[in-house]
Amino acid sequence: MKNRVLCLFVIFGLLLFGLTVRLAVIQLIEGSKYRLLAEKQSQTALSDISVRGTIYDRSNRPLTNIEESFFLLIEDRKVDENAERLLSKMDARYTRSDSKKYRIYNVATIDRRGLKTLCRDYGAIAMKSRARYSEDQPAMHMIGYVDRWNKSGISGIEKDFDAVLVSGLKQYSVRSDGQGYIIPGSGIKMKDDGREWGVLTTLDLNIQNTVERILSESGKSGVVVITHIPSGEILASACAPGYNPYLLDGHINGDEQELLNKATSASYPAGPFFYLLTAAAVTPESFIETANAFALSEEAIELLSGQVIGNLSDFEEALKAGEEVLANGQDLLMISPMQAARMTRIIALDGWDSKLTVIRGTVEGIRGVSFLPKSLGRQVISSETTRRIREAAQGVHGPNWYSGFVPAEEPLYGITLYIEDDVPGESVASSMFREIASSLYP
Repeated sequence: MKNRVLCLFVIFGLLLFGLTVRLAVIQLIEGSKYRLLAEKQSQTALSDISVRGTIYDRSNRPLTNIEESFFLLIEDRKVDENAERLLSKMDARYTRSDSKKYRIYNVATIDRRGLKTLCRDYGAIAMKSRARYSEDQPAMHMIGYVDRWNKSGISGIEKDFDAVLVSGLKQYSVRSDGQGYIIPGSGIKMKDDGREWGVLTTLDLNIQNTVERILSESGKSGVVVITHIPSGEILASACAPGYNPYLLDGHINGDEQELLNKATSASYPAGPFFYLLTAAAVTPESFIETANAFALSEEAIELLSGQVIGNLSDFEEALKAGEEVLANGQDLLMISPMQAARMTRIIALDGWDSKLTVIRGTVEGIRGVSFLPKSLGRQVISSETTRRIREAAQGVHGPNWYSGFVPAEEPLYGITLYIEDDVPGESVASSMFREIASSLYP
């Protein structure tokens, strides 16, 4: 019996010694690892808050992420009528959340008294950030928009360069308890690679703002495109009516006309451009060849999706079938404002052509700035023909359209307008053209 008791005592002592050693190892050697694991398990990712890479103008001025804003996080169970009144008074915009534990609100400016009440009585957490879009967002149709979670691009540059812009996302997280509720006073952690991501455009913010103001003051629906004649870069592109980037559901559930980039994704009767084509064509049979030379059968801009190319192919088929389409070609032939802007540039450059561009390059983290190669141009129309057109036409204008360039001798800026509800005799387009031309080249 003594031997058995002694044996059990020894075994118990060895087990106790082993347990003590293991506890010491966990505490002294592996403690930091387990602490990190515990902290990681208590971190809740705020997947509903994200900041994408920035879209810049030609002078590296931001077109997105311009305005400072704040995010407010409040537990869903704590929001009552009084909290909702405070949030409404602060013009807080509710951001849809995947979480059932908390709500997220976006606020342009903070009311300190209201914020103090929300933090004290409702445990709200405030985080400074930047709003993706401004209330008066410049170049909204060219930039496009993202989904309601601010993560994926849906249209425009946001869509076409989503892979670059989404790489600039910053990840936010908070400490939470076992039930997933935010621990008061724990703060918000932000994690990113510390490098810039974004897209460099050819747009000029000053010219863009001027064009948008003039189009808005006209009270008309339409399109204005400004190009830099020597390079083919788009300096401004404005459409009316515009839209509120934070009220997309109302536009999507409507006719969606406000969301349409009319400069690239809408086509209109060619009007005076048709007469220009017939003047340039040697014979009626060479009309289609001339239209193709003026790039009316292809997209006008490089690296941008959603462009229309008009109906030149259908027009050609009708012409081959013997239909008298040339008689009413000004109404039957359809082109986009960007195609018209490109055509105007060809005339200004005595027949030289290349696709228009709106993207200069990208900013990609550790790789830094990467500029896109310049597209090669070519002579598509004889200089004699384009000079004859320039002397005869002195600008392209007619119902709804007005297009030309300044200065006349050494063209620098191309200006193309299409005013949808312009009334003959009033010539809103021509007065807008003169005002824009004066602002570009006084």
